[in-house]
Amino acid sequence: MNIEKIDVFSILDSRGWPTLAGSLMLEDGKKVYASVPSGSSVGKYEAVEKRDADKDNYSGQSVEGVVLSFKDKIIPVLLGQKPDLERIDKELIELDGTGNKSNLGANVTLLASVLVAKAQALTLNVEVFEFIAHVAGFKPAMPLVRANVINGGKHADSGLAFQEFMIQMLPGTSFEDQQHSIVSLYHKLAEALQLQSLSACVGDEGGFAPRFGDKGMFGNERAALTLLSEVVECAGMAGKVNICLDVAASEFYDEKYKTYNVYGEHVFAEDLIQFYSDLVSQYPIVSIEDGLVQDDWEGWQSLTEKLGKNVQIVADDLCVTKTTRIQKAIEENACNAFLIKPNQVGTVSETLAAITLAKSSGCGVVPSHRSGETNDSFIADFAIGIAADACKIGAPARGERVAKYNRLMEIERGL
Repeated sequence: MNIEKIDVFSILDSRGWPTLAGSLMLEDGKKVYASVPSGSSVGKYEAVEKRDADKDNYSGQSVEGVVLSFKDKIIPVLLGQKPDLERIDKELIELDGTGNKSNLGANVTLLASVLVAKAQALTLNVEVFEFIAHVAGFKPAMPLVRANVINGGKHADSGLAFQEFMIQMLPGTSFEDQQHSIVSLYHKLAEALQLQSLSACVGDEGGFAPRFGDKGMFGNERAALTLLSEVVECAGMAGKVNICLDVAASEFYDEKYKTYNVYGEHVFAEDLIQFYSDLVSQYPIVSIEDGLVQDDWEGWQSLTEKLGKNVQIVADDLCVTKTTRIQKAIEENACNAFLIKPNQVGTVSETLAAITLAKSSGCGVVPSHRSGETNDSFIADFAIGIAADACKIGAPARGERVAKYNRLMEIERGL
C-alpha cells in the first residue's frame, strides 16, 4: 500500500507558538496524523529546529516558510512510496546531508518520520507501540510515569532554579494505579499550596508554579521538596512514592565565571554534587536529570561516582539522544541513564539507535515530552514500544499532557 497524499500545515503548540503538523493518506484512503513538539529548555547540541525567523510573524516563531519547504522538498520524495520507516528515514538523513538537520530542520524530518511510522503500523494492522517494538526488537512494556507536579526554571515563572519536581510510583503497579495515585497527589498538592497562600497556577508542563519567597541559596528547592514530602505523607503514601528531579543546570550556569549562578551566589560543581547528596539523604529522590552543565564531563563522572549506585543520573543536555555523545558518556561512566527526545535528532530510526546503544550498555532510557507539546500521543506509544524504564509526560493536567495519560490507559486496557 503506497503513500497517495500528504498534507502539512501549522498548528499551535501548548505554549501558543506555531509548530508543524500533517496527515498522510494511503492508496486505500486510510489516514494517519502527526504533529511535532518543541522545547524551551534546549540543549546546545540538539538538532536544529527550523523556523521562519520573521520577527513580524509570531515574533520570529512562525513556520509558514517551513511548511512550504516541507511541501517542496519532502512530499515529492514520499509520494508513491510504500511506508518503510528505516528506508525512508535513511533517505531523509541523506537528503538533509548535515549532522544536525540544519538543512531541512529536525522538526521537518521528524514529522515525516512519525507519519511514515504510523502509516507503516497501519499497513501492518498493528498499534503504533507494537510497530515500534517490532522495529526496535523489544518486548512492549508499560513504563513508570514521572509526573511533573512543581515547575521551575524555564518552564515557569516560579523563581525556582530547578526545572522539574516529579513524582514516580514504585515499580510493580499498573498504570491505572499509578495514574490514580498521581492524580490524587496532584490535587492534594494544590490544596496544600492554597492553605499556605501559595499560587496553584501551573507552568508549561502542568506542574504548579508556587513562589516560596526568598529562602536563601536553594532554600526554595528545599521548600518545594519538603512540601511535596508532607503531602505524600498526609495522603498516607509515604514509602510508596519517589521523587525525580530535572535540575536543568545548564540554564543557570555562568559561562564567564565557570560557576553556577544560584540566586545570585556562585557555586562550583563539587558544591552542587554535595547538595544533591544531602538532598538524596533527606528525601526519597531516585533520579537526578541534568545535574550539571552539558560540557562538564569530569563533573558528570564525579556525580555518577558519588550517587550513581543508588540514584539514576540522567543525561539530557549532555547527550541529546545522539549516539556519538551517548557512546562517550558510556565510555566515561558519565551517567547511568539517558533522556530520549525524538526531536533532538530528527528521525524515529536515529532515536531507536540511541536507545539500543543505551540499553546494550545496561543504562536506563527515559523518553520525554517537550515543554511545547501537542495533542499527539506518539511518545506514549513510543515509551511502551521500547519498554522504557520510565517516561516523562508532565502533570495530569493540560490537554496536551492528559492526551498521553489517556493513551497509556487505553493501551494498558488493550494489553
